[in-house]
Amino acid sequence: MNADSRQSNHAPTLRVACVLPQVGCGAAARLMVALLPAFPDLGIEPILVTDHGSDADTVLFTNVPSVHYMGGAGGRGYVRRLGKAIRQLSPDLVFSAEFATNVATARAARRSRRSTPVILRENTSHRTGGNPGAIWRRSARRAYRRADAVVAASRALRRELHDDLDLQWARIVTLPNPVHVAEIGHAAEVARSKPSPASGGPLLVAMGRMTVEKGFDILIDTFASLRTEGVRLAILGEGPERGRLEERARRLGVANRLLLPDFENEFSGWLAHADAFVLSSRSEGFGQAIVEAMAAGTPVIATDCPHGPADLIDNGKNGILVPLGNGLEGRLRDQIDGLLASPDRRRALSEVAAVSAREFESATVAPRYANLFRRVIAERGQSDIVDGRIH
Repeated sequence: MNADSRQSNHAPTLRVACVLPQVGCGAAARLMVALLPAFPDLGIEPILVTDHGSDADTVLFTNVPSVHYMGGAGGRGYVRRLGKAIRQLSPDLVFSAEFATNVATARAARRSRRSTPVILRENTSHRTGGNPGAIWRRSARRAYRRADAVVAASRALRRELHDDLDLQWARIVTLPNPVHVAEIGHAAEVARSKPSPASGGPLLVAMGRMTVEKGFDILIDTFASLRTEGVRLAILGEGPERGRLEERARRLGVANRLLLPDFENEFSGWLAHADAFVLSSRSEGFGQAIVEAMAAGTPVIATDCPHGPADLIDNGKNGILVPLGNGLEGRLRDQIDGLLASPDRRRALSEVAAVSAREFESATVAPRYANLFRRVIAERGQSDIVDGRIH
């Protein structure tokens, strides 16, 4: 077995194989980075099961107690390699957190010839852009029905999984993403004592992968129409839409005020000096960037897209929700202009939001995952451990 044993001093009760196709900076990787280091203190030995990653990925997972590299690079043979890893590791449970990997994990667990419980987590609405199609439904239904439990990142996503895949309500659990809230808050406080990464007028910040779903084209259109003078917009992220976004900004005459800095998972300095964080997504699964902005003490304006933002924002109290639909850019512009014109409102929203964010602290969320793992194992009769309800 090729395992990197960076083990805790604890003697964990349960072994959980946590599957990632390749380590990186996606939503599933961020989930694992936040969850896995907290598990040993909860009586769980997490083993990150993945194909080879880069040196940067190795640094990202420094605090993960144990990593098992399967020795491939995704693609062909992945299910076979994963099934072999499950047989070698003999975990008490297998956990996966990204759709394509979920499908592969369900198949691999079945092929491993071990009766290992499987929990799959879904973070994304697959209705974006219309009907996801028969092939997606068939793959998802087969994988998710084989799972002992399915975790949804939001309440609305839980309803979607139930309706689209005919899953039993009792097998779908809503659990939020864990976020290092206190760590982000501290980093933001330190950053406020230093110069802003972008000097000049009011600063708006957005962040996320540059894809159509994130709606950065909507944000740039809105940015170009703002009445407030001298506003700058920083979008932290990379992705396939970057070139088109840059061209859009040039065409609208705002390229000189649009900042697309290199993104290295260090966003606290930008959030600390931002006058507002704006999420302009067409769809979200959870909306982790919202919580990260709240934790940094930055007022949030977000589209009320499916799914996630409405679970996080109590409109007008800890943030601002803007309905999707015709006239979105105008509504979003009015809310941004209004917030930039009112320091008192920005301060009030930030103060309430910082309190709201504490609900998603990793140390608070991780025990809920641990309780789910124990419950599923107990229901499968593989352990005498019963640890109560998920709460």
